[in-house]
Amino acid sequence: AIYRGAMAEFEAWRVAPSALGLNELTVEELEIWRQSETVLRMGQVMEATQRNRRNRGMFLAALPIGEWHTGWVRDGAYAVVAQAMNGHLTEARVGVEFFLNAWAGFFDSPEYLGRAYRVSSVRYYGNGKEEGDFNFFGPNVETDGFGLVLWAARAYLHYSCDADWLSSETLHGDTVFEALTQVAADIDALTANDLPLPECSIWEVHWGHKKVFTYTAATSIRGMYDFAAIADVAGRPDLAAHYRGRASAMLQASLTFLVNNRTRSFASHQDAAPTDVFVDGSTVEMLHWDLVKPGDPVFEGTLQNYERLRTSSGGYRRLEPRLSLNGEPQAGTYDLSEWILLDLRIGEIFRRAGDVERAAGLLIKVTQAALANDGLVPELFQPDQYGVYTGVVPMVGYGAGAWQMAQLEKYGLGAPAPDADWGHCVQEPEPGGAGGSGGTGGTQMGMGGRGGTGGNGGSQDPFAGLGGSGGQGLGPGQQPMPDEPDPFAGDQAATFCSSMVNQGGPFSGILCFMMIWLCLSGFKRGRHVH
Repeated sequence: AIYRGAMAEFEAWRVAPSALGLNELTVEELEIWRQSETVLRMGQVMEATQRNRRNRGMFLAALPIGEWHTGWVRDGAYAVVAQAMNGHLTEARVGVEFFLNAWAGFFDSPEYLGRAYRVSSVRYYGNGKEEGDFNFFGPNVETDGFGLVLWAARAYLHYSCDADWLSSETLHGDTVFEALTQVAADIDALTANDLPLPECSIWEVHWGHKKVFTYTAATSIRGMYDFAAIADVAGRPDLAAHYRGRASAMLQASLTFLVNNRTRSFASHQDAAPTDVFVDGSTVEMLHWDLVKPGDPVFEGTLQNYERLRTSSGGYRRLEPRLSLNGEPQAGTYDLSEWILLDLRIGEIFRRAGDVERAAGLLIKVTQAALANDGLVPELFQPDQYGVYTGVVPMVGYGAGAWQMAQLEKYGLGAPAPDADWGHCVQEPEPGGAGGSGGTGGTQMGMGGRGGTGGNGGSQDPFAGLGGSGGQGLGPGQQPMPDEPDPFAGDQAATFCSSMVNQGGPFSGILCFMMIWLCLSGFKRGRHVH
């Protein structure tokens, strides 16, 4: 009876692909869809919030026993967008709320980000406290996640039409809109000359190798465009105009300073742009997010130069072989593996460019490999063997979520573009003019949102009259108000040696300096960077 009850609950929770307009999945694709739906559910923490635990909604990057079973911001954002797109709106909402409720700011010293900030710069411990990893070159401090959280928030709002959500309260005591405003302000503050300040970005190069990465520029631009759209809903045209302007300025600076002029291709980072070795698969999001469109010379040049990333089995590495981001002579083994996320994201760019056959081939490859592996999508393939798994299995946002997004995009059901409007949220007025705009059943799209506002009777727009009810928000350059006391406020400032001394007892300081001495003496060790 317990088993039957659990299975019945799980089946009732599922959203049929046909409810999303996805009517052409094969039997095999439907099998992987259901397994991916399961992985996404299993990958999200749903513990109750406690005084010293704010992990509700956190997505893990991978399921145990996979090495990456912890809460990276980046992986979590892709998982949230996938859940918004596949109809699991409650999970998407709670996933965004996790980022806004959790504790961050560990790297706020002048040595690193130099300001209080809302979203973790790397990942989270299981209790919702920011975690950063260290090596000899310092910590990983990344700011690409800030824009990704705004992308995820806009995706939830787009699919749910849940305007009331913006005025709900976070665990820090502000509203969701005020919290999102802080994230946008963090992006804006951490720029110079309309580009992100140097940081560690998606490939986690550690602080000693920080750079102005194109991926972080893309997430920042996309995030500010998305926040501008959210500000429109919240009745803050001033903030909408400011952040659209900032996004446009950052895009222009990126096209000037992050492009290899000879090939008209986005480069991995600013220092690589004028060289002959510059190709990085993460730049695909400049194209995938419609920041540069088909027909633009930079779109065409970037796509053409991805040939440098091709593996012998037809997929894509994350770096071209001669490009190193960490001071080594060339890219490492992990860099040169075939990345499933890139196969799927680059594949969609080929589809938009008109090469449907290549796009289909990449998606079919991932699908066939998953069918042979219990429907689970991995982190990597062996670069010289067709569809042979390596790395972590299964991945959540980068695996299950990315595969579902690719299927939806194949049938024209992709996520909203930066300039998408809110016209799909307009509803017919209720008879008599007194009703709400959706009730408990969700939106007119049948996506199961949180219900209507109940107070705009007769209005055709569920956002009408919201005007500012999401809170005042922060003006450009403003710092947030402090929230309730942090139970972890006694944590030491983030430095490599201080973290060792405070965690390892009186001999850890000696050990720290010995390790530094070994590093300076030329000692090197392998590392597996996520």
